[in-house]
Amino acid sequence: MIRSFLIIASLWVISASAVAQQRIALVIGNSAYETEGWSLANPVRDVRLVRIALEDVGFDVHTVTDATDDEMRAAFQQHGDRLAAAGDSAVGFVFFAGHGIQSQGLNYLIPVNASIFTEADVWRDAPRLEDLFMHLRRAGNQTNFVVLDACRNNGLLRSVRSAKGGLASTQKTRGTLVAFATQPGNVAEDGAGRRNSPYASALAAYLRKPGLSAESMFRGIATRVEIDTSNKQQPWIESGLRGEEDFCFAGCRAAMRAPSDEATDLQQALNSGSIAELSRFLETYPATSSRTIVDRELSRLRSLATPGDGRSLVEEPGRNGVPAPRVGESWQQYTGLVIPGCESSPDRDETLCQANKIGWSPDGSLLAAATTTGMVHILDPVTGEELHKWSAGFLEPATDLAWSPDSKHIALTSLWNNRLAVFNAKTGYEVVEARIMDEEGRGFTNALEWNLETGLIAVPYWDRLRLLEFDGEALNLVQDIAAPDVDVRGLSMLGSTIGLAGQTFFEEKPKLQTYRIAGEAGFTDIPVTTIAAPDGFASRHATSIAIAPDESALVIGTFDGWVQVYDAKTGEHIVDLVRGAIAETDDWSAVNSVAWSPDGQRIIVTDEDPRVRVFSAVDGKQVASLESNKFNTDDAVFNPAGDRIAVASIDGTIRLWSLLSQ
Repeated sequence: MIRSFLIIASLWVISASAVAQQRIALVIGNSAYETEGWSLANPVRDVRLVRIALEDVGFDVHTVTDATDDEMRAAFQQHGDRLAAAGDSAVGFVFFAGHGIQSQGLNYLIPVNASIFTEADVWRDAPRLEDLFMHLRRAGNQTNFVVLDACRNNGLLRSVRSAKGGLASTQKTRGTLVAFATQPGNVAEDGAGRRNSPYASALAAYLRKPGLSAESMFRGIATRVEIDTSNKQQPWIESGLRGEEDFCFAGCRAAMRAPSDEATDLQQALNSGSIAELSRFLETYPATSSRTIVDRELSRLRSLATPGDGRSLVEEPGRNGVPAPRVGESWQQYTGLVIPGCESSPDRDETLCQANKIGWSPDGSLLAAATTTGMVHILDPVTGEELHKWSAGFLEPATDLAWSPDSKHIALTSLWNNRLAVFNAKTGYEVVEARIMDEEGRGFTNALEWNLETGLIAVPYWDRLRLLEFDGEALNLVQDIAAPDVDVRGLSMLGSTIGLAGQTFFEEKPKLQTYRIAGEAGFTDIPVTTIAAPDGFASRHATSIAIAPDESALVIGTFDGWVQVYDAKTGEHIVDLVRGAIAETDDWSAVNSVAWSPDGQRIIVTDEDPRVRVFSAVDGKQVASLESNKFNTDDAVFNPAGDRIAVASIDGTIRLWSLLSQ
């Protein structure tokens, strides 16, 4: 399962007409229903997710959670008042997550304090959807969106046997698009075992996608939800939008760039050495007078690829339908930045100002680099320019970093003081920090992951794993998982899978474990896969681990220089990428990091060697070697598009590479 939760958030550029419009939203999430058996796990979390996405595309959002009937009616009225004050060009958006029900052909949205046992109770205690529509008509604005992730499946209907399941068609949508999480008369999934409902997850992702008209966006959401729920849930829209121009939440493609930007964009595309960037330029400017130049450069880059062979590790020729990398593919270094302050270190002594961790923001617009001196540097990944820097304070040195799903915060952890902290990525302001230790005071917080799908932060300590939720102000404990007999050294968390890598206690043998989400309780406490000291495996412990984007496999690196791929579900050994010696000698060389490309085709490896190696995840062959570092490389990561690599080295540099052949 590959889910792209990448926020394309330079947010490109929202059109000038959209900027002139006031965008006003109301989001309501009801989880804590007072009636036994009606409570829902996800609506309040769904509201947080959708609120952030709406704010990212320019909406002023008012949030209401666990609302009573009076609070819901007041919220409807206040939303109408805000739209009326903004004028007829304002764009309104309402999102409701919780229970909904239809009675006598009318839709009712259930407040948390409702006491419903008969159909008459529904009429008395629940606001009608029509009440909201009346306030929208009164406001008089031309464009509104009403999104109903309601009619969630649980015990409510068993109490109100005379009412019908699901919501009814509204038939009243002039100037308004009404989106249902599932078709009229059916029920929607709350998202058991997930942090958000399937519909809310898709909505938050698609709101940020540029170039989509509203109708196209909701069609895309529907397709994704159908796939996610195996067609059990089929979203529905009723569109009464009017006017000749499309409305696009993240900017319509034709209006994304001003004509004066074309020359700048052309230069950036040509400098990138990337087929993807050049193709994107032609898509943005289909009538460009520079097409001949761009086509010539595309032909040159494509000619650099050389065909390869090799045994496929999976049944299909490439993971997820993407062609496998070719042996000898070409990467070009386009930036080599010396971290400011590191240049004063004598001979770049590797004990001073090492660039030890690096992370690409989920929207691909920024790089964060942490050094052993406790500084975090925020870089422009196109130019390599340092945009700003700040001190992580007591987190010196930071042993791992992770970006939040919305690209606004950075989490850092330090092995030496067993602490985790979340910072504002731009200002460096520390929002919250926590000590991560067990009852006996043991810690070793040497790894960190922030799950883009669930929003959970995972941090290991000793032989356990703690899962936390960051709500913008605090870190809340969600789950504590035991990792029996594992001294955890490496961590990877993606989608519904967690992978731990380390060694068995009292024995210097490697051990790997994977966990998966199972039901509303979250991740299972019992490992799905355990791999201990496989045949031919000489290493003392595993140092790093990465899960494939489709969660089908995992790659590990070891202290003795092994790099191996395993089936994430069965634990079956698939292939060795490297057997013991990374360097071209018989000496072992410890693996510092492994990472999987977003398309599942490539694996990058860093170690105690100045090179960064790139392997095909399909046939296990080395496809490239990136060489330019003075000392060994500590970390390397792909950008969200998978066509660039950022490398952090202990010589105090960040180097950026672009793929020339695909």
